[in-house]
Amino acid sequence: MNTIDLSPELQSTVDGAENTLATIKAWRVNTPDECQRLVDHLRVIKQAAKTLDEKRLEITRRLDAAKKDIMDFFAVPIDKLKACETAGKIEIERWNAEQRRIAAEAERERRRLEDEERERQATIQRETEALLAKAEQTDDPAEAERLEEQAIRIQATAAPMPIMMPSIELVKVKGSSETVRWYARIVDPGLVPREFCVPNQSGLDAYAQATKGAAKVAGCEMYSKTTIGIR
Repeated sequence: MNTIDLSPELQSTVDGAENTLATIKAWRVNTPDECQRLVDHLRVIKQAAKTLDEKRLEITRRLDAAKKDIMDFFAVPIDKLKACETAGKIEIERWNAEQRRIAAEAERERRRLEDEERERQATIQRETEALLAKAEQTDDPAEAERLEEQAIRIQATAAPMPIMMPSIELVKVKGSSETVRWYARIVDPGLVPREFCVPNQSGLDAYAQATKGAAKVAGCEMYSKTTIGIR
């Protein structure tokens, strides 16, 4: 610990603080005169503490001024470098969002093509079944054969057609990560469940002080604390 230069009087106050505390803790008041002597003693102690605090502030103000100079010197370049990081992150997020949009669009297109293919095959199946049913109902063998051959040709086109869609994958860039956090925005305070509401302690204390504890508040009890001031 660094040594702090103090006047002999202040140094004596610092060195004797432990003994002073022990003396006050051991003090017992049995008469009004003893209570008055304790108050007078506390006034002297309070003044000594005030003198020490003024010395502390005298020293720390110089340190604070030096610290401020250092902080101000580094603040501008640090803020600019942090702004670089922020701007870069915004651009990375824009790019990531665009990649997600492209991937989502590709997925929607793939599903649309799959739906079209399923509908095409279902249409072919219906046409085939209709031709075969018509062939069974006709009494003309040649017409029945023609209808069956036509059904076979149509059925042959029902083979699944490959969906030619490029594979879209989100690229992970080394040295960066993406974290998604969810938040709740209050739009109607009256509907917020009780478990998410915090009692207004400062408001309750102000109400208790204003009513001197006479008011009744559901779920609360009024109590007081007494403090002693030394002037």
